[in-house]
Amino acid sequence: MKKDIFENCLVLYLEEEWHRQNEFFRKCFSGYNRKENRFVRAFNKEVEMVTTDSAGRILIPLRFQVMVGLEKEVVLAGQLDKIEIWSKEQYEQATTLDDFSEFAEKILGDAYRGKEGL
Repeated sequence: MKKDIFENCLVLYLEEEWHRQNEFFRKCFSGYNRKENRFVRAFNKEVEMVTTDSAGRILIPLRFQVMVGLEKEVVLAGQLDKIEIWSKEQYEQATTLDDFSEFAEKILGDAYRGKEGL
């Protein structure tokens, strides 16, 4: 679990996905570049391994709750290879896109056109 780098939420990765991302960094970064090292350091800052209890629940450490303003109601949002953990209020603010249909057309249309053979 860690704070998201773009949004005011937490992200929860399966351990395998976390290792996959770090392997990607190992392959892409030399280890002898200051900016790359700063990026990896910042990416791995404030990371905590969490596990489920016997009832399948996870305990979100207090410092993470404070960091992103989790108080009463929480939203878990699936995002491809991770789960985002939001305060309900902030999630609702972050997901209001007045121009969602235009945004979807641009993103999905471009992705579709980029496929080979189409």
